[in-house]
Amino acid sequence: TPPQNDLSQDDLQRWAGAWLHASALRAEPYDQRKPQEELHLEFASGKRVALGVLQRTPEFVLAHPDSKLQYLFTAEAGKRLLTPPGMNPASGQKAKSVGEK
Repeated sequence: TPPQNDLSQDDLQRWAGAWLHASALRAEPYDQRKPQEELHLEFASGKRVALGVLQRTPEFVLAHPDSKLQYLFTAEAGKRLLTPPGMNPASGQKAKSVGEK
């Protein structure tokens, strides 16, 4: 869940859109590695999906155990997907607004 500091509905829609339109470089059979962290997505329909982050570099690898697949993305795509709106992808800190010190 992203932090609730000054985020607009548009910010959240763009982030959700990034997930919706993410395109993997390739998909492979899930190699059963233990995830470094887990993500739990819940859709408006009530459906829940569990994903596992297997690695972040040199490629971002996301496992979907239920489908027995893992998806490989660029590391940059992984940063965009995992960084909530209003946060700096490099530091994980709140992004500064124009003119903010």
